[in-house]
Amino acid sequence: MPLQDARFAELDRLLGLDWPAYFHFAMAHPELLLYAKFFYAMILVPAFCVPVVLGLMGQYIRLQQFVMASTLALCVVIVVSSLLPAIGTYFEFGLPSDTELFKANGYGGQASDIPMLRDGTLRALNIVKLGGILTFPSFHAATALLSIWSLWSIWWLRPALLVLNGGMLVATPLVGGHYFVDVIAGVSVAALTIQASKGLTAVVAASPLAVSTQPSSATPGRLVALAFAAMFVRPFRRNMSRHAIRP
Repeated sequence: MPLQDARFAELDRLLGLDWPAYFHFAMAHPELLLYAKFFYAMILVPAFCVPVVLGLMGQYIRLQQFVMASTLALCVVIVVSSLLPAIGTYFEFGLPSDTELFKANGYGGQASDIPMLRDGTLRALNIVKLGGILTFPSFHAATALLSIWSLWSIWWLRPALLVLNGGMLVATPLVGGHYFVDVIAGVSVAALTIQASKGLTAVVAASPLAVSTQPSSATPGRLVALAFAAMFVRPFRRNMSRHAIRP
């Protein structure tokens, strides 16, 4: 597949978004660079904190929806990024990703690995130094929206959610070498997978197994099937009656 960097840069331009100006503004304000790296690293938080918080709050339906939506989003990002490959903004605009003031840590994998993947010279993977090579859509952007949505019903977390994930959205183009359209596409992917996870939840909750899990005959096979149904379906029904699913 041909590289799409020129096309993504043109889409940014058509939207009135100037990535080089964004870069130079950040370089002119070095006090912001540390915050950019901090917010970009927030992608590590949802994988651990969201399941724990939702579990402690008893919001098991939202927890299952979050896992489904995140898994779907990652699959979509991998497929689309494979079909529309790009190296990133530093490559396209000829700007340095490693300076005395700043190093775009999230961009290193794209810059070094994608060219070698394309010409076939990358023959070994170092598990210790694995890095992300996904450009369009941005999984950081998708994760930001998924995090806000998953915990939005917990009102006292809303300020932290908005600050941390809003900061990640702003920092993603700089630290990850993403085009602005990468961020827009990532948010769009998350919105679609959120709706898909809600639909899957409704289908499971309305399935025949959810209607009745009481054995009518004591055959071993039926008891095993009903036991599994009780394990995976009853949490949906119990929490749907206890907690309304919030948007």
